[in-house]
Amino acid sequence: MIRTVRLAPVLGLALLACRPEQTQPPVETPPTDAAATKSAAEIIAASDLPPLLSTPLPGDDMAVTVHRLQNGMTVYISTDRQKPRFTAWLTVRSGSRNDPADSTGLAHYLE
Repeated sequence: MIRTVRLAPVLGLALLACRPEQTQPPVETPPTDAAATKSAAEIIAASDLPPLLSTPLPGDDMAVTVHRLQNGMTVYISTDRQKPRFTAWLTVRSGSRNDPADSTGLAHYLE
């Protein structure tokens, strides 16, 4: 029993000496591709967005106007002054029809 007690610290030190060296993980730098450096105006200009309408089309019973915010969001406004309420809908172009040809399946991230 005495030999076992005396050998335990020696074995513990031997195991510590044999452990693998601990190193810091390499620091990853973020990619700096051209897509990441585009301005919002460049992205909006290259996007397939509906045209803007500052005045309603003739014969449009709902009198819809189309506007665009600075972040690229398209806003449709239809005013009905006879009803004192506000309604908003949010439409996201997320179907597989809108997926890029080289990256199918992106629509499922928004489900």
